[in-house]
Amino acid sequence: MHPGIMPRFLGLHDNTTHVILQFEEAVTVRNHVVFSVFFLSVFATSLWAQSAKPRLAILELKADTGVPVPAAKTVTRLLNDEIVNSGLFTVVERGDISKVMKEQAFQKSGCVDTTCAVQVGQLLSARKIVIGNVSRLGSKIFIFARLVAGNKIISGSRDGTLKIWDLNSCTLIQTLTGHTGGVRDVAVSDKHGAIVSGSNDHTIRLWKLNTGELLRKLTGHGAGVTALAIDSTNSYLASGSADKTIKLWDMKTGDYLGNFD
Repeated sequence: MHPGIMPRFLGLHDNTTHVILQFEEAVTVRNHVVFSVFFLSVFATSLWAQSAKPRLAILELKADTGVPVPAAKTVTRLLNDEIVNSGLFTVVERGDISKVMKEQAFQKSGCVDTTCAVQVGQLLSARKIVIGNVSRLGSKIFIFARLVAGNKIISGSRDGTLKIWDLNSCTLIQTLTGHTGGVRDVAVSDKHGAIVSGSNDHTIRLWKLNTGELLRKLTGHGAGVTALAIDSTNSYLASGSADKTIKLWDMKTGDYLGNFD
């Protein structure tokens, strides 16, 4: 384990896609939910073209500061309905999810990290799990959704390290060091074979997934990097920070592309 503390499990599994949606408050939410389902559908079609429909559980999206809880619940329901209508997945019933969440005492704290998602997914016999959150920045609302699967998890800790674990054997595979501040979030790009970590040291680091080698360090935030998300094409990385900015980066080159205003 990470020395001295219980690590917060943040990482993403081997087969994971992110959806980042931005919209003005006045815009109809359903249109953007359909847009998110499009990304999930493209991912699903490419991954399971030769197999039966996978069983999918959609967990309640977390309402971040400034977003009403009922609004996040509404987005979750809309997302659930649209994915059911897509016909690409066998979607777990909301009642079955609520029952498991209540039995496992996740009802109050919610379930937005991958460790919790894996536990709930196993109890529901769900091969894929959707988790995420709804955030506000100024007059804009962002939906961050992750489609999670696989048998590995990456943890980030306040001791500045990342650890890669095998979920089947519950053993540590590798420890990554380099950050000088606590690790706040982790993401994975299968296309680029990279782990991305955000830290209180104000930096973002990209690591080679198979070897743990440091590929590059991204700088520009004026405070700790608290959130990371990779788009469904694995082309762009979005980073959120305590400096109240969201920055966009090129996943391939690491170039800074600008801020979300």
